[in-house]
This record gives sequence, C-alpha cells and structure tokens, in this order.
Amino acid sequence: MKSYGVSVYACNPLMAGGELLGTLSFASRTRTHFDADELEFLETITHSFAGSYMRWRLLDPAGRGPQEGRVPRHARP
Repeated sequence: MKSYGVSVYACNPLMAGGELLGTLSFASRTRTHFDADELEFLETITHSFAGSYMRWRLLDPAGRGPQEGRVPRHARP
C-alpha cells in the first residue's frame, strides 16, 4: 500500500448470515490515522453494504443479482 502513497488503511469483513462475502477497505494518502469514531462509521458503512449486497444477490436465486435484460425500475419510461 505504501507504494501507492497510502499512509493509513482499514479493512473490514463483509459478513452476512455468518458468511464471509469479502472485505471492504478504506485508505488515505493524507491522514496518519482513523480515530475511533471514524472506524465505527466505516464499520457501519461495511454492514450497510453487506446488507444491500445480500438483498441484491437474493433477487436472483443463482446469486447473479438482477437478471440480464431486465430494465431497472428507475430507468423505465
């Protein structure tokens, strides 16, 4: 990470229903640390993303998300 100029890095697991989906990472080139409130906020973002991802994945039982060719509701005339 240092080769990219990153000075501080936080990585949170994306968990849903006891399943590890992946990780969500946050980094900065200008800061020296994340304080406790910021780390808590980053954790909240991670939990929110994991929940949103699971809802998206459940739209298609095969886990591919929304079916191809389907027009999103917001894009319909």
